[in-house]
Amino acid sequence: MSTSFPASNLTIPTPRLLLRRALSSDTEAIHQIRTHPNTTHWTKSTTSDSVSITEEWIRRMFAPNKFSFLITLLESREVIGFISLNLPAHSPLPTIGYEISPSHWNKGYLTEALTAFLSIYWKIHPEGFEGSKRDENGRACVVARVEEKNLASLRVLEKVGFVAIGEERVKDWYGGPDVLLKKLGIWKPE
Repeated sequence: MSTSFPASNLTIPTPRLLLRRALSSDTEAIHQIRTHPNTTHWTKSTTSDSVSITEEWIRRMFAPNKFSFLITLLESREVIGFISLNLPAHSPLPTIGYEISPSHWNKGYLTEALTAFLSIYWKIHPEGFEGSKRDENGRACVVARVEEKNLASLRVLEKVGFVAIGEERVKDWYGGPDVLLKKLGIWKPE
């Protein structure tokens, strides 16, 4: 399995976007996304109560061994979101996560970013992350876990080729009733 990670200067251009690594000058833009209630409603990732918490999150998420990128508009370079892939403790399969600023929802940006991101991931990691398992058929796979009520996110994942592979009931991260997470997967293209 591949052990290489993208160089800190790797960028992923698309027709309207540029995916790139975070810079210290991006802290405020990332903080705004991570503290927006419409964004944080759908994620169990802790919100950033302060800029210093955001700075620590950036250091963790954009460490050299992480496959994480900011989503920026190509022309203006405005930071509109972020996307990452990691191997969490709860899953032996690489798991994708993302957030995008609500002012940029419903414009196709996330679909465009995910498509490009996954294409580069499979080129850099053709066998998947080191330490990741394959599915029951021996194929490299990436998964996403999405709350069943987050229909927009489910639609985006389906647009780029993810398919339902299971579900699990988990404790609500805001203390409410348990929530149902849909588990979706996408496989390395043949």
